[in-house]
Amino acid sequence: MIKCYMTGRTTKDIEISYTQSNKAIGRFSLAVDSGYGDNKRTSFFNCVAWEKTAETLEKYAPKGSKLLLECEPVQNQYEDKNGNKRSTIDFIVKNFEFCESKSASESSTPN
Repeated sequence: MIKCYMTGRTTKDIEISYTQSNKAIGRFSLAVDSGYGDNKRTSFFNCVAWEKTAETLEKYAPKGSKLLLECEPVQNQYEDKNGNKRSTIDFIVKNFEFCESKSASESSTPN
């Protein structure tokens, strides 16, 4: 098992859908900064949360929320419509923490 931790901001409101067995699944992207000065860069990671975690994040972590995530990376392989083999990595959220108060999050996100 691989665990990773990352801190970043949600890039949009978390989208919730439900499986056929009525389990909530939330998908979102987390923007994570690294480096500083001229070497600063931002990476975007696809994240997936299940059930209560997904519902909590949807309710309390709108676009721009700063989160600390404990995740398990999962590689998915598929074939696109042109027959090319593709690979993606999703980070399955196991635990999370809010990194700032709601008022701080609201003031850092332009409307």
